Amino acid sequence: MSGITPHLLYAVKIEGSDETDLFFDQVTTQDFDPATNLVTQALSGSVDPQSNYIGTKDPTFSIQTTALKTFLDGISIINGLQIVSDVDDDGIELWFQKVVSGGSRQTGGNHIKLTVNKGFISPLTISASEGGGPATLDFLIAALYDGTNNAVVKTVSQSLEGTPAVDENYVMGKVEVNGTDILDLESWTLDLGLQLAFRRGAGDVAPSLVWIQERQPSLVARTADLAVLDYLDGVALSSTAVAYLRKVAEGSGRVADATAEHIKFTINAGMVSVENTSASGNDPAIAEIRITPKWDGSNDIIVKSTTSAIT
Repeated sequence: MSGITPHLLYAVKIEGSDETDLFFDQVTTQDFDPATNLVTQALSGSVDPQSNYIGTKDPTFSIQTTALKTFLDGISIINGLQIVSDVDDDGIELWFQKVVSGGSRQTGGNHIKLTVNKGFISPLTISASEGGGPATLDFLIAALYDGTNNAVVKTVSQSLEGTPAVDENYVMGKVEVNGTDILDLESWTLDLGLQLAFRRGAGDVAPSLVWIQERQPSLVARTADLAVLDYLDGVALSSTAVAYLRKVAEGSGRVADATAEHIKFTINAGMVSVENTSASGNDPAIAEIRITPKWDGSNDIIVKSTTSAIT
């Protein structure tokens, strides 16, 4: 059938008036949700709708990447980042790249570009699991109305920008609670817990203002070591909880633990609980440990480092 034009994901380019300049490649998923709310009216006793129009839009992009250091070095995991374009900076740009029949990818101005002139980038979760697969970071882009342009500007026949590469990978490292390593670790997930609130101007379709209403982060680790039921269920952090991501050495295995190139997340205060322990068939029983941070009055509620040794 003629006219078939599949498109694939690409990368995310971010340029802001605050001199932010980032290029997120290693994208594994890219989802655009216009979140259009249609208002439909059947009035004066009519059985059929007589009117419909767009009431509101709350457009967002959900992105997953394995380029964790690039993201963590460029965007705060506790504050996110607002981006506003100007005459020299294009805001947030995403593409759907077009394939070519009988080849691979189209070149030149054949692609679809989505531009967010004002938006907020919110990190969501960081996840890693046993088995050697790359750790992933999921983040949200909330598109806002800048007073002039649509919240998301769609253009066709566009050229791609940047050169995506795979030049950083991390795998699951250990989790340590109160100075003790959790043994037989299956996976861990850090939920940054940023809860956003939005406001729109009088009569505007899309929101123009966003802020962080609350932070409710959590670290969940899954382990086959059921000894945690004895010493970690319902206890306060007496020292710290730490989760590591181990850097991969391209072409071989892992960067040495003593080399300060790994990623480390530290929680300085909070509670630890065992939320669920389950078993099925002949598989090992798995306990799920939840660490719920609280602010210690001094440090960030989650402290991150992208230049850490594993100790």
